[in-house]
Amino acid sequence: VKAGDRVSRGAKLASVDAELHRVLLEQATAQEELADAEYKRALGLGDLISQAQLQAAETQLEIAKANRRQAELNVERSTVVAPFSGQVGTVYAERGEVLGPGMPVLRLVAIDTVKVMLNVTDRDVVSLQRGMNARVHLQAVATPFEGRISNIAPVADADTRAFQVEVEVNNSDQKLLPGMIARVELGREMPAESVLIPQEWVV
Repeated sequence: VKAGDRVSRGAKLASVDAELHRVLLEQATAQEELADAEYKRALGLGDLISQAQLQAAETQLEIAKANRRQAELNVERSTVVAPFSGQVGTVYAERGEVLGPGMPVLRLVAIDTVKVMLNVTDRDVVSLQRGMNARVHLQAVATPFEGRISNIAPVADADTRAFQVEVEVNNSDQKLLPGMIARVELGREMPAESVLIPQEWVV
């Protein structure tokens, strides 16, 4: 796939050379068939074989089954499939490149619904609740977006001492893009009997 491609869940995104894995799978399958035949032959001997020999044959069969299953998983995992429907954001690997375990291949994003991440101080986080309305402003878009708080971290970040808050926003028109910087307004209704003091009065 290329950057910008739209893919459906389960679509093939990339694959690695699995020829060696397929050979190992064939080998593991043959070993399992041999171990199964040996176990059945041992069962057929009845009292002519000791219990230890029968148990050893059964153990060899279980090991052969596990080896075959491992070989199957290696073949299955040689193909990277999309875990969800979305759009390919970045492709990090090139065709024919050798990648080590854990190296990224591509970045897949789904932005029909986006999360705006906030760092909120302990003074302000106590007044926030899940489901509370939020208004998201962007410099690039004049009209603000309406969202709701979807998650509030129960503990503060060890470095910043701030609490991470997630605001979920419907982005069906896809004007909000990953990496954008936003300003978010969060608020709650004041009780009718509250006394409001202008900020400039407070010294």
